Amino acid sequence: MPTLEVTVQVKIDGMSVAGFPLSRRVTADELQSFAVEIPAHGSTGEGTIIPLNFLDSVQSLVLTTDRTITVALNGGLPSQGFGCPTVSAGGLLIILNGDLGNGFVQNTINNLSGATANIRGIGAGT
Repeated sequence: MPTLEVTVQVKIDGMSVAGFPLSRRVTADELQSFAVEIPAHGSTGEGTIIPLNFLDSVQSLVLTTDRTITVALNGGLPSQGFGCPTVSAGGLLIILNGDLGNGFVQNTINNLSGATANIRGIGAGT
């Protein structure tokens, strides 16, 4: 079984914060990486499925973007704001050992930035 390892280093003014770096390992049945361009959407009612096509159940997600996007997780709806964090350009979204639902349909990106967003990441699950 493949293992995804994430290490987070946090510093303030160049000084390490107590308790960091923090490393976590997640063992999953499958890992799926992706790099995708998502066109600008016209409203919060639109979305593009995060390409985790081979994961029936997503338990971990690491995602970065070059534009501000809204990420709808586990069937969340950007138009209603439920389960939908906004990730700014250059931002990083990390969820480990979560329950993000079905990779085929339940995790989408809404891009209202006005330009194409380049999204890179990896999902882990079954």
